[in-house]
Amino acid sequence: MKFLQDNDSNVPKTDLMVDKVADGTELSNNLIRYPDTRRSYNYSRIYISSIATACAREESIGTLLKLKKSIKFFYANVHMMNFGTAFHYWVQNNPDMFFEKDTFLGWWKCRACGKQRRFGIKPKSNCGQCGALPAATEYLEYKFRLDYPYRVSGKVDGILQVAPNVYRFMDIKTDGTKDDIVTATGNDIAQVSSYMFFHQFDKGPMTLPIKIDQKVGYVMYFKKLMNPKAPHKTFKVQPTERVLDPLIKKAELLGTAVKTGELPDPADICLTNRWTNPRAKKCTRLQECKSYYEKGYKFIR
Repeated sequence: MKFLQDNDSNVPKTDLMVDKVADGTELSNNLIRYPDTRRSYNYSRIYISSIATACAREESIGTLLKLKKSIKFFYANVHMMNFGTAFHYWVQNNPDMFFEKDTFLGWWKCRACGKQRRFGIKPKSNCGQCGALPAATEYLEYKFRLDYPYRVSGKVDGILQVAPNVYRFMDIKTDGTKDDIVTATGNDIAQVSSYMFFHQFDKGPMTLPIKIDQKVGYVMYFKKLMNPKAPHKTFKVQPTERVLDPLIKKAELLGTAVKTGELPDPADICLTNRWTNPRAKKCTRLQECKSYYEKGYKFIR
C-alpha cells in the first residue's frame, strides 16, 4: 500500500491542460515536436543517389564558387526518410534475412572503438582492436569519391554474392504507396547503373577487394504498408549506353569545370523556357546560371 500511496502523491491535484485534449492529432502535436528541417550540402561532387536529376551547370557553379546547397524538408518528409534510414540499418545488420546464408558482404565497423573491421560477411569474432563482442559490430556502407575525369561520390547499400566469385551491388528502397511495384524506376536504374560503372575508378581507403559484376545489379523495394502477397520485390538492373552516357557526361562536365573553370551550357529546357520551367524555379543556383549566360561568361576563375 505504501507504494500506491507514494505513487498517488505524484498525481496532479488538478487536471492538466494536455489531458483535456481529445483529438489524436492535436494531442500528438502537444507531445511530439514536428520541426521542419533545413539541411546544407557542400557543392563538390555529384551525388550518385541524385545523378539522374542533377544539373552539371548548377553543380559546377556551386563547386567553383564554393557554395552550399540548402534544402528544406518538411516534417512529413523527414518522418518518412527516417523510417527508410532505420529500415536500411535493420536489413544491413540482419544478414540472415537473405535466402542463402553468408551471401551479404561489405565492410564492418566496431561501434565500441570506431575501428573499421575487415571486408566480408558479418564478423562472428570479437573486435581485434578493443575486444568488443560481435554484437557491437555494425555494417559500414561502401563509399567512394572521384575527382577526375568523373567528379562523383557514391554510397552503396550492400553487396550480394550470388554465385562463386559473382558479386553484385544492391540498393534498398522503401515504398509507402498502395500501388504494386511492377518495375524499377528510371532514377533507381540510373543510380545502380552509376554505382556499377563509377566504382571501378575508386582508389580510396574503402576500395573493394573483390570484382563487382558490371552487367547486373539489383534494386530491392520493401513495402511500408501491409502487403502479404508481395512485401518486397527485387528487380535486375542491367546498365545500357542509353542510360549511362548522359550520366557519365554530367560527371565529366563537372570534372572539367573544376579543372579548367569552364562552365557547362545551361540545360536545353532552361534555355527554351527562359528559366521559367519548374526545374529552373527550384534550382538553388538559378540567378548565377541565368546571369552568367546573359553576360556571356563561360568561365569562373
